[in-house]
Amino acid sequence: VILENHPSSSERDNTKVAIDRAKSKYPKLNIVHLYAAYEQKVSIGKIRKDLVDAVLLRKQKAGLKHELIIASHDADLKGINNGYIDNLLDDFKNSNVDAVVGKIDYPKSAYEKFPLFHVSQRLLQYFTIAFRRNFLHSPEMVGANSALRAGTYAAIGGYNERSVLGEDLELGWMIKEARGYEASRIRYDNRLGIKTDPRRPVIKMLSGGKLIEQYGDFHQNEEVRRQKVSELLESAPKLDLLVLEKELESIYHHYHSKIVSNGGWIPDIYFVKSFDRAMRFLGAKYEVRDGKFVMTDVTRLRKALDKYKTPSAARINPSAAA
Repeated sequence: VILENHPSSSERDNTKVAIDRAKSKYPKLNIVHLYAAYEQKVSIGKIRKDLVDAVLLRKQKAGLKHELIIASHDADLKGINNGYIDNLLDDFKNSNVDAVVGKIDYPKSAYEKFPLFHVSQRLLQYFTIAFRRNFLHSPEMVGANSALRAGTYAAIGGYNERSVLGEDLELGWMIKEARGYEASRIRYDNRLGIKTDPRRPVIKMLSGGKLIEQYGDFHQNEEVRRQKVSELLESAPKLDLLVLEKELESIYHHYHSKIVSNGGWIPDIYFVKSFDRAMRFLGAKYEVRDGKFVMTDVTRLRKALDKYKTPSAARINPSAAA
């Protein structure tokens, strides 16, 4: 189900052509094309809510009694695991499961050409895994790869149409709140893997920003959606360890600012345990000296990059020191 939409003040693009081509190429696939021209640009929360509410209305009008599973992915999906649908339906055989979240990654070619992005993204992924095991015990809902029961969606009122950012996370928070933070209600399944376009993080980092800042202005930056990542990646720099240190430091401070002793909500001990474990996964050692993040040993990380790289990728800048 695809909701093609745009402000009435802008021209319609070639979305319909692409959808008609897909319908012709895959005649057995039931592709539903919805269209809306809004008076003005609306929030992503409004778009998602209109889309899913339309699905539920179609179900009601058709008199369907069976339950629907609503699955959400990015429009610029690059790949999906074999058996995805079968595994997803298998997860929902458990009546205690309200929602399922899958693995999100980026194409290998992007990592090979932009090793700073590769290492930084891996640290974020490792921290998320460790923090979920140590503290959250259930994943956050992410619109790029998640699914939930239609009944659960309706019961919590659906997407917040006023949300301009993080509407997917908010949906998960509402489920957790409604279920008394019962961890088994939202499940993570590593079999549900997808690869999505790295445009957002790559453009943020190549323009001098940090990976952890990638969501800040994405909802406002229309130019990001028009740029070709493949061309940008050709100019990606080699990995400079001093630059990497600053990048990882930004991730450290982002989460450190949210710990209880800093007035936040993350218990200090769970942050420390999770970040330490993530850095071990990454193959790097670090210290915090007077509040400053310092990498002290990247031997294992170097070896891991050497194993991963192709002739055009992931070469450490020999002039940079750890």
